[in-house]
Amino acid sequence: MAIPPLNIAATGHRWERLGVKRAFWVDDRLECVAHSFLQQLRPDVAISGLALGWDQAFARAALMLEIPLVAAVPLGIDAQTVNWKFSDRYEHGRILQRCTHVEIVGEGYAFARACDLRNRWMVDRAHLVAAMWSGQPSGTANAVRYAEQRDVPVVNLWGLQHR
Repeated sequence: MAIPPLNIAATGHRWERLGVKRAFWVDDRLECVAHSFLQQLRPDVAISGLALGWDQAFARAALMLEIPLVAAVPLGIDAQTVNWKFSDRYEHGRILQRCTHVEIVGEGYAFARACDLRNRWMVDRAHLVAAMWSGQPSGTANAVRYAEQRDVPVVNLWGLQHR
């Protein structure tokens, strides 16, 4: 009997929504949570929107584990990062170069709508969603709600970043 494929999509908060200021230990902690989660499940594909915070930590963990990574980028490669610091744009580009596939989602829409379309695109291709969600209203909340509507299981890893 063949084992069915497992695609895991990530949705989660940026640092400010995680309740902390950006620091290397925060990135490391998020990456550690993502690495442990992915290592246990060993998905066939990891899907990330590559936003700052959880999305990028998840992507880096997938790459470390040599799990094929699909990036879903709203509007275009540079649109998501236009207001980011140089170091963050550089890291985004470094991750993109190592992706198995990059999907541009939401071209022609406003940024917020493109991000929502990106989240829906990821959920529609996932068998499981790995969330880093505080429970507060946000784009992450919309993605979790959409996953639940589509009967895609969501594992909320919120709280593990503080351990």
